[in-house]
Amino acid sequence: MQEQKTITIDLSKRYVFPQDIRTVRYEDYILVISVDEARWIVLKNEQQVSFFESLRHLTIENALSKYTGEIQDAKEVILQIEAKDLFGKHFVEPVIPNGLHIYLTNKCNMRCPHCYMYAGNELKNELTTEEVLSMLYVYKQKGGLSVTLSGGETTLRSDLFEIVKYGSELGLKITILTNGTLWTDDLIKKISEFVYCVQISIDGYDEEENSKVRGSGSFEKALTTLEKFLDLNVLTTISCTPMYSEDIESKAEEYANFGRKLVEKYHKKKFKISFNTKLEDGRNNIMTDEKLDKYASQMELVNKKFLGEFYEENPMFLSLNRRHILKDNCTYGFLYVAANGDVYACSLITQLSPFANIREKSFEEIMIMANRLHELSNVNNLKPCNQCELKYICGGDCRIKNFEEFKDADLLNYNPEDFKPRQCNIAYKESFYRLMIKYNQRLFE
Repeated sequence: MQEQKTITIDLSKRYVFPQDIRTVRYEDYILVISVDEARWIVLKNEQQVSFFESLRHLTIENALSKYTGEIQDAKEVILQIEAKDLFGKHFVEPVIPNGLHIYLTNKCNMRCPHCYMYAGNELKNELTTEEVLSMLYVYKQKGGLSVTLSGGETTLRSDLFEIVKYGSELGLKITILTNGTLWTDDLIKKISEFVYCVQISIDGYDEEENSKVRGSGSFEKALTTLEKFLDLNVLTTISCTPMYSEDIESKAEEYANFGRKLVEKYHKKKFKISFNTKLEDGRNNIMTDEKLDKYASQMELVNKKFLGEFYEENPMFLSLNRRHILKDNCTYGFLYVAANGDVYACSLITQLSPFANIREKSFEEIMIMANRLHELSNVNNLKPCNQCELKYICGGDCRIKNFEEFKDADLLNYNPEDFKPRQCNIAYKESFYRLMIKYNQRLFE
């Protein structure tokens, strides 16, 4: 049973609310949103709205003296204002381009149909060991914190251990993405001393389902690699992204059981598993808007069954608002370096043009360019997002999906005033209204 808290309110208190407060009526509720602080309260009737409006220019005592509604409604308004600190300040977490993702090679031992990198054959002129190490050094000197290494398949780089060891000794937190099928005992043992996290892709709940994506024989190999890293006390995760199909829902319980069994087996070790709700276009996989929506719904069902009472819709929304953080951007402007040295500002590298190549510009200069790209993608530069009551709650969504300009290699020469407005729709906004209502009480408990 949750402990009840008692608060004492000074009736002579007069709230000083932020200037930009907007009211949105959705279904049977009234959302009162403090736009610039990304805070809100949820009112249930017109009496509560009327009382709130009185509090905007009167002390609590004076507002109560003029109030003719139910006293419980007035109490609920005051409780929410106090608990949500509606008149307080949120802060903007510095989401700076402090993430570096290096695709070490395009070579891969698999030909997964949903691979958005179209990995398989090695690219011409892939980065040398010296080029990768130099990039890590500059990145660290300029404040870099974490690095993700992926491919293709990372273990097909013969210098993988040298790269991981060097980056770790610089003080960088190294994460490796892998299909988990080519690791030797020796490489696992050596790398475990220097790597922060290993993420293994397993896209089915058994050999038969996984083989539809990753080929036969890969399921047990990946699970064996998982166990070996866990035995060496390395944070090891499984990322599960099944291929789109019409019958995922009928297999939701099998995916959930797969996850639950692994959690039970490794509950004393550094283990996590995630079932992804997004699937990008890939080698033999084209995702229409209709398919994207259905896939998200199907995988949400998997997550509900897997997590049970611990399931949370849109955990990122909850995480940001629990920590009182404004969302003013996506991760556009982070650094994604392809195996040939091309640098992109987003992980969806097959959908946009590179803005630089590490062989043509210094990495220090590239980091400066990335920071500028991140500044350009701030929600306050986007229309109509910069005028929306949800701008710091939604953050403007994916830049690549909604703004053609952010796919352009010449973006640094754009004036934000020239960005074309995004085509937003009411259904998208309503999805946030529902979250704000659904989790309102939990966010101020």
